[in-house]
Amino acid sequence: MKRYSYSRLETYENCPLQFKLRYIDRIKSDTESVEAFMGSRVHESLEKLYRDKLMEKTCSLEDLIDFYHSNWDKNLHEGVIVVREGYSLDNYREIGKRCLESYYHRYFPFDHARTIALEMPIEVPLGVPGIKFVGFIDRLDQREDGTYEIHDYKTSSTLPHQAKIDQDKQLALYQLGIESLWDDVRDVDLVWHYLAFDKELRSKREREKLEMVKKEVISIIHKIETTDSFEPRESPLCGWCGYQDLCPLKKHTFKVSRLPPDAFIKEDGVQLVNRYIEVKNQMKALKQEEEQLKNAIYEYAAREGVNVINGSGYRVRIRVSKKPKYPSISGDRERYSSLVEVLKRAGIWEEVSKLDSNRLVELIEEGRIEEEVVREIKAYEEIVEDKRIFTSRIKGVIEK
Repeated sequence: MKRYSYSRLETYENCPLQFKLRYIDRIKSDTESVEAFMGSRVHESLEKLYRDKLMEKTCSLEDLIDFYHSNWDKNLHEGVIVVREGYSLDNYREIGKRCLESYYHRYFPFDHARTIALEMPIEVPLGVPGIKFVGFIDRLDQREDGTYEIHDYKTSSTLPHQAKIDQDKQLALYQLGIESLWDDVRDVDLVWHYLAFDKELRSKREREKLEMVKKEVISIIHKIETTDSFEPRESPLCGWCGYQDLCPLKKHTFKVSRLPPDAFIKEDGVQLVNRYIEVKNQMKALKQEEEQLKNAIYEYAAREGVNVINGSGYRVRIRVSKKPKYPSISGDRERYSSLVEVLKRAGIWEEVSKLDSNRLVELIEEGRIEEEVVREIKAYEEIVEDKRIFTSRIKGVIEK
């Protein structure tokens, strides 16, 4: 029986390679982001708060904060990393403390509903053979009116809009899970506590939306089960990934970032890239010089009235002709769009779908466009000079 969870699906959607390394290859990461570490400590503290309440004990704020700090010290390890520059472990420790303090003051004495379960394991009935979808509900409550509340604690530094909350899959899946456990689950509130903002966000799911979420999840699982391609997906989340040393997009950066300056500059890859950029810049400079020389040759040929100019061992031939030019999407957009409509009405847009001026000229010259349409097209035509230089070796001349 293969196990899936919301966090696994989220990992796959964020980066298929990370999903493979973590859940298929089962490679353990040596690092843990400070955000995840702090989030775990806050969750443990809130679990204690409500577990004490279940035992008819009201945990004081002082005891709660002491518990938080004790667990922080007990679980802290060398692999906890701070990605955001300019901040320290202590900064995040204080954020977690503030989250707990604001929550405590907001909800004390924590009796708005009956707590049914804490860190409750839940299985979501997807109806897919061989697949078990599981999760954990941070807190499940039931109000006096019978309404169930699925609570989720978030220590994120970003507060989502209500529209995003209304599209969230995780708690919707957990709703499907609790509906399969008890007959009296008829009304369910989904509740998110964004602790860093002292905000409570709520949402409800209609039956149609729940079924839609279920289908979406089954579709993602099917995609995972039938693919053999788990490509890395670069995003701002990469800085928090514990598999950078195994990722083809980040492996070299991970490697050289740990080298001292003298070893960094001597590393083969660094030297190759530095030389490549050096050559590329030289080519760019030479290309600019080439264009300047071409213009100088055109001016010389026009001034001297010649089409062929000799050098020591080579000669150049200059050809100047007139050619039609039509509006481009990067130029006059209004004229471009107007011409496109003309071509579409004439049924020839597919043949010049990128508005290839050369192809359009060919169609006109071949007589494949009706005269009336040609006249419309000509209204967009601009005659420009087409200057070209052709080089050839002068026979019998030894290059000096």
